[in-house]
Amino acid sequence: PNKSQQVPFIKAALLKSFGFGQAGAEILVVHPNFLLATLEQGALDRYTRLRRTREDNTYRYQEGVYSGKHGLVQVKSQPPYSEALEEAVYLNPSARASFNKEAKTWLFSSAKSAAPASMPEERSVPATSSQAKPKTSAQERLEATMKDSSKVLATAGTGVGVDVEPVSTFQPLDEKDNFIERNFTKAEQELCRQGKDPAANFAGRWAAKEAILKAISASAPDSQNLWEGPSAPLDSIEVVGSSGGAPIVRLHGHSEKVFKTLGLKSIRVSISHADGLAVAQAIAER
Repeated sequence: PNKSQQVPFIKAALLKSFGFGQAGAEILVVHPNFLLATLEQGALDRYTRLRRTREDNTYRYQEGVYSGKHGLVQVKSQPPYSEALEEAVYLNPSARASFNKEAKTWLFSSAKSAAPASMPEERSVPATSSQAKPKTSAQERLEATMKDSSKVLATAGTGVGVDVEPVSTFQPLDEKDNFIERNFTKAEQELCRQGKDPAANFAGRWAAKEAILKAISASAPDSQNLWEGPSAPLDSIEVVGSSGGAPIVRLHGHSEKVFKTLGLKSIRVSISHADGLAVAQAIAER
């Protein structure tokens, strides 16, 4: 188990996400004393001016809260992009919004700022009564991204994924039927319900699915995101048992497409349980 460690202050730290997100994330946190000490005087002076501006803006915002001009939290009622830009924003991880002074918020104001880098620009075709401008669907764009990525991933390395899931996630089991039906195949459901502790079995399989997805993604960390999104079900990643009891991975549908696009040949997974937790580790190899 994790233990607290008392230190005078933190110089630097690595934070890694193992939660539900279908891809691991890692950030580096550095104490400002050490970070700012690396800046040249001109860069430090510019940072100081920008920080002072942010402090002034914060002060004015607090004044507005105290005077009743607006609330402390201003809930947005619409997304920062138009309906026409929705697909382009979703499919481009490099899309960036810009600050709109009139609206006083951050918006995606043009197709250029949201269009995926790998997608060619659409050429203008005059529409006639018998000819309409073709519209690229989200599925077609995803397929094009996968095709482009497969050309540059031949030299990527092995991927490793780890995930931890509390057994309590699947307790009480009879209240998780919709989630289980959406994310587990019939074979997985039958296998998990046969054991003495079905909730632990489902937690182990779920952790394995997440670890497998992370391992596939980690095999090519510089590639574009090829997955369908965090709301997509994980029944296309199937974890069943071998004759010897070891878990075996079977991929279907979109997960199999991503696996082949990245040039992977095999994937292995192991599952363990301890203190109400299910832990899974997966390795994807070429």
